[in-house]
Amino acid sequence: MIIIKRILVPVSLSVLLIGINLFGNENTQSERIDYDIKLILSGRDFDWPDWDMFRGDRDITDLLNMATTAPIPDGTMYLHADIPDSILDAGPVTATIFYGYGSSWGFSDAYFLGTTGYENTFEAFAPTPGSGQFDIGVQATLTYEGAEATVSQGPYNSANSDPAPYYLSVGDEPSGDQDGGSNFDIVDVGISFTDERVFVKLTNAGGGFPVGGFFGPWNIYSVGFLNPEDEDQTLFGLAYCDGGFGLFYPGLWKFQAGSDLPEPIGDINYSISGNNLYMSANWSDIFSDPDFGSWPNEFEILGMAGITIEASLTEQTFADQTPPAIFNPSIQSFTIGENTPPSLSNHGFEITGDSEGLYDVAFYCSYLDEDNHFPLLSQLSVDGEIIETMSSADHNYADSSIFTVQTALAPGNHTYEMSFSDGMSDVGTGAISFTVGSDEETEYTFTNLPGWNMVGLSVGVEDENVSIIFPEAIDGTLYSFDGSYILEENLVNGQGYWLRFDNAGSTTISGTPINELTITLSEGWNMVSGISFPVSVDVIIDPSGLIIPGTVYGFNGSYFSESTIETGYGYWLRSVSDGEITLSESGNSRKMVRVHLPESANTLRVNGQTLYFGVDIPYHDRLSYSLPPKPPAGAFDIRFEGDWKYTGESGTMELMANSDYVNMEYFIHDDGIWELIGSKNSSIYNLTGSGTLIIPGNSTEFYLRKVPSLPSQYSLLQNYP
Repeated sequence: MIIIKRILVPVSLSVLLIGINLFGNENTQSERIDYDIKLILSGRDFDWPDWDMFRGDRDITDLLNMATTAPIPDGTMYLHADIPDSILDAGPVTATIFYGYGSSWGFSDAYFLGTTGYENTFEAFAPTPGSGQFDIGVQATLTYEGAEATVSQGPYNSANSDPAPYYLSVGDEPSGDQDGGSNFDIVDVGISFTDERVFVKLTNAGGGFPVGGFFGPWNIYSVGFLNPEDEDQTLFGLAYCDGGFGLFYPGLWKFQAGSDLPEPIGDINYSISGNNLYMSANWSDIFSDPDFGSWPNEFEILGMAGITIEASLTEQTFADQTPPAIFNPSIQSFTIGENTPPSLSNHGFEITGDSEGLYDVAFYCSYLDEDNHFPLLSQLSVDGEIIETMSSADHNYADSSIFTVQTALAPGNHTYEMSFSDGMSDVGTGAISFTVGSDEETEYTFTNLPGWNMVGLSVGVEDENVSIIFPEAIDGTLYSFDGSYILEENLVNGQGYWLRFDNAGSTTISGTPINELTITLSEGWNMVSGISFPVSVDVIIDPSGLIIPGTVYGFNGSYFSESTIETGYGYWLRSVSDGEITLSESGNSRKMVRVHLPESANTLRVNGQTLYFGVDIPYHDRLSYSLPPKPPAGAFDIRFEGDWKYTGESGTMELMANSDYVNMEYFIHDDGIWELIGSKNSSIYNLTGSGTLIIPGNSTEFYLRKVPSLPSQYSLLQNYP
């Protein structure tokens, strides 16, 4: 257990002027004696720490809101807390964590890490129960300009019981330093809280908590709170007393500099058990008071101290007071066994230099954990051997942190694998092949059609501007897709684009080869491109099964289903959710789920694009017959309404033509008669067997339906009855 040092504040003997008018019996000649009752107290009567110690790189909320590993049942949770440079540089820092729930709590010392990426980090650990709620808080002693201050969270009183089931000590005081009897000698101040109330416990050295006689002296026992941003230093105190001829009574008081008496602003609950005084009040009575200031404040903390006062008609003193503490009304709360698995993205490597035949290789990976759990395991393996631990200087894991490590490798072909675990869930990249030490370039030729084309960049280049890579393309026509089309100027490896050309032609593109590439997908449709080698859709590394079978489409004047990601071209791909896939030269073939239409499906074939009708598709296969977003204006496209390439007994067909006439081939397999009705000129085309229709290019919408068959046999039967 780390021993927390405390600031020892000498007892301040301040005269409080208290007065009252005392009268003799009105029938007597007693002399009238005048007294003015005053009790002058504010936050200025306490030796608060320098609040500047909490300014700098991170505020107090960041300091106390720790990151942890996942709440594994019957295991161990590790905790990290980062301390700002301004505090670490000022003096020693010690810390303790407290953990538990209800009335059962434990403690563990924190130790300073000081390793790469964790130069400002304290670590501690706590054993976890098998189930239920589990809370963790931190208490630290900080030193700034020679003064010490205790900063603490508090246990959460989830049962809202009064007194609370557990109080954390934040004002440990030596005994025997009071002015007066042992009842004034504060030996400890404890705290608990909920979102609505604050619970405090004041413990003295003995004698209970007498309030004094009718004419005094009167005893006041209080625990006060201060807003550090309040320049007037108004003190809000939970106070227990009974005296001053009705002026002093249990309640929530507001002590202000320049005021003769405190102002009651709220009620408290209180009880006494031996040498313990329990009090509680509503946070709202404090935070909503106009003299408190804004809450939460910049630091999300409160100054806090205990004080005892003895007051009489002739002389009053501060009997004892605790060293001020800094309280942050929060705690980290978990449900054992509940965890959102982390995810990895944007991983790769960069060659940063070479020396003595070895290459300096910097590996990187983005780690995201929505629960803000840090990785208990973050290792890099190269060629199957664990060689390094990856680290991050950014510890806000809920917003994604970049983990890095650097190592030296010989030239040649290698594999790397990154493995992470938050203590409950393991994630990894799988084995990724890569090459270091090759200065060779490769090139490929991209052949374009006149008009719109889907393109990509499949090599590494120094200048990724579209005008450099595709000098013959029309300026201002490079579009990516992220839910809608976005105008771009530069191409990114792995991303697919629309690009328009005036004329048919070809472009030779050279650069460093890309053997493997990880691509981040969003749920729904994505435009992607490949690496420096053709990759079969069957060997795409897709551990999460993101790719919906049958939804990889290329474009050669119209959409077509594709089974290979060719170098330099762009493709549409539909994903069931957010995630990653990897394209690799050395990918292993996997069993690809394929869907097949029944042989009875009727077809329409236009410009190499095929639509199906007269079929019923199982619900779980329907997305495999969805089509990507329509191409830009000026391109050709045909589909059924709702972006489908199939319909049942009827459906609306949408046409984008780029010519005066469109040839449409049809094949009817169900021996039925179908009608194709043009919405523009009400033309009706009967479809039976097979054949070809010539459709005007200015038609944009058709309605396709099956004609009900006429009865082939009639019978005349006797009526009934």
